[in-house]
Amino acid sequence: MRSGFFNSDITGYTSEGIPIFDRAEDAEFYAKFYKTLFSNGVYPNPSTNFQIVINDGMTVKALPGLCYIEGYFGWEDVERVLTVQASESLDRIDRIVLRLNLATRDIDLYVVKGTAAAVPVAPVLERP
Repeated sequence: MRSGFFNSDITGYTSEGIPIFDRAEDAEFYAKFYKTLFSNGVYPNPSTNFQIVINDGMTVKALPGLCYIEGYFGWEDVERVLTVQASESLDRIDRIVLRLNLATRDIDLYVVKGTAAAVPVAPVLERP
């Protein structure tokens, strides 16, 4: 059984003088813990966290914000401009999403392109 959080004891030193600990834990350990306390989403305060606003041309602007996904924390402290592709002919609904990628160890903003249709619907969110 893994348990925590306890102080680590130094059990030795590397040849470079860096301490070796007996209870070193990785980010997955902490994410598993925090996942039990908080639900996924964008922090509500301030209310503009990751707010999406119209920008010039075929772009939208994502305002700075804080988010939490599966025990991992993300924040953006500058406005981000995202390009939205023009629809081929009919209307389309796109989504702006925050995506956790454990392989690249990051959370980032993405445009998920919808399907053009006479009566468009938002694209389905895929969660691995």
